[in-house]
Amino acid sequence: MNRLIANSVCNFSSIIASCLRKVKYRFLWSPFDDSLALGLAGSPQSPWDTAEQTQAPWEWNGLLWGVPKHRRSNQRNMKRRRAGAKLYTMTEDLVPCETCGTPRKIGFLCSNCLKRIREETLTIQKTMTESWEANDNNSVQDKENVVVYQGETVDDPNKNIVQMKKKRPGWFHSKLLS
Repeated sequence: MNRLIANSVCNFSSIIASCLRKVKYRFLWSPFDDSLALGLAGSPQSPWDTAEQTQAPWEWNGLLWGVPKHRRSNQRNMKRRRAGAKLYTMTEDLVPCETCGTPRKIGFLCSNCLKRIREETLTIQKTMTESWEANDNNSVQDKENVVVYQGETVDDPNKNIVQMKKKRPGWFHSKLLS
């Protein structure tokens, strides 16, 4: 009778130990002592219980569920990646640009206008460096730069005036930089 009670207590403690081990490996991943489970059960593991309680990492239940069982073949990969629906899609968000008329996406700059803006920015930067080289570099770079095109005037001695030798483009508004 005593052996039956000791055996049932030992089975109960091994069940608690295995549950704690599963919780540890699934959620905590931090080593803690399994003697807690044995202490809860009230008796140490019986000496006649020789069953091995440890499991190899690849035998943990539920940990490797997201791993595929079989390798995908090259043919299936190519078929999946280059499916007919993925090759060509119709875009419905194209509108003509207000300035030049080339098609552009809604909310994006037109590629043609973007090239023109880049070219204008580069010419402004070149004339800025030329005006800095003509003047004293230290005093000019501390001031605010103002881009002035042909036919425009700015009367502010605290600003560095960058004089452009051409007319202001229509899309480049005069209050854009101020």
